[in-house]
Amino acid sequence: MKSFRIYDTQDHVTELGAQNGTREVKKGTVLLLTRGMTLLNDVPICVAMRPLTFNQDVKALTARGGLCPEFLPYLLLAKKRDLLGLVDLAGHGTGRINTDELKGLDVSLPPVSKQQSIAQIFRTLDDKIELNRRMNETLEEMARALFKSWFVDFDPVRAKMEGRWRRGESLPGLPADLYDLFPDRLVPSELGDIPEEWIVGSFGDLIEQRSERVGGRGVTVLSAVAKGELEKSDDLFSKRVYSKNLDKYLLVEQWDFAFNPSRINIGSIGMLKEDFFGGVSPVYVVFRPLSKFRWFLEFSLKATNTKTWIATLCSGSVRQSLSFSDFASIPTVIPPEGLVDFFNEIWEMNLSSIDIRKSEAETLSELRDSLLPKLIAGNV
Repeated sequence: MKSFRIYDTQDHVTELGAQNGTREVKKGTVLLLTRGMTLLNDVPICVAMRPLTFNQDVKALTARGGLCPEFLPYLLLAKKRDLLGLVDLAGHGTGRINTDELKGLDVSLPPVSKQQSIAQIFRTLDDKIELNRRMNETLEEMARALFKSWFVDFDPVRAKMEGRWRRGESLPGLPADLYDLFPDRLVPSELGDIPEEWIVGSFGDLIEQRSERVGGRGVTVLSAVAKGELEKSDDLFSKRVYSKNLDKYLLVEQWDFAFNPSRINIGSIGMLKEDFFGGVSPVYVVFRPLSKFRWFLEFSLKATNTKTWIATLCSGSVRQSLSFSDFASIPTVIPPEGLVDFFNEIWEMNLSSIDIRKSEAETLSELRDSLLPKLIAGNV
């Protein structure tokens, strides 16, 4: 529940599963987190933009008479401070909002016509936030497609072999000045046919393991997520309170990767992209890529063939595991550095645009959340 509007989620259920006890809500339903570590710092409020299922940690809310359905989520956002005040501690330091206290929360409703006007104003802001998100997704999809074309399917090499790309000419996605960076032959290898003079290696040729401890430094606790990033952990508060060995956590710095080798969702390998240092549990594996190959490695991790290798290497029917040596053994075709540099330039230019849109979206979200209480109270 990291976005105000939810279009999709990491986990999915089958149609059979949805018919056997899983609760499903309609598009437009407001979802409110009422149990979890996140509540110690924030109360996530989301709008389902499609039919969704949810678990026991979430409450689904709909509007009754006198309350405009489109206004409900903004009303809750305006009352977030009061909602945070309802949070108490359940077992093991988990945050919790009692259902009866939630139902007893006092709210003042403006006339329906004003509710509709307020909802329209903030829908416009959220539409812009959503547009930024979709544009960023498009840039990421384009980069993944380009990576697959160049480094997995070897399309430029095939185009030269088949006479579809000639010196001095451009093809879609292939500027003329890239011509000499690709060979015009595929040669046999243990990984199948690969471009001539490219190297068959492994991830171990591109990474080194890190084992430095946090020590007495205060750090942000991180965890890996499936989308390929390291994020601030919702368990931060719990670990500060209950862990006596936080100083033994592994140090993670910008551009490092980390993964938990003994989790069921072993594919959650994340990179720390922000410029700060954090810590991960000592059970994690931390490694750093060669600087030129950091983006090559990140996009490789999202490729289907890498996911297949990870699934194959994981052992154990109940708890899977993937050691650093296992991960380092995953084979890969290593392209020349000049071509990797060119891909890096393209992706980093896109990444700059993505960061600008993310920053703009954060600013718009902050503006929305700061104006809402004043507008609803009639102070603006």
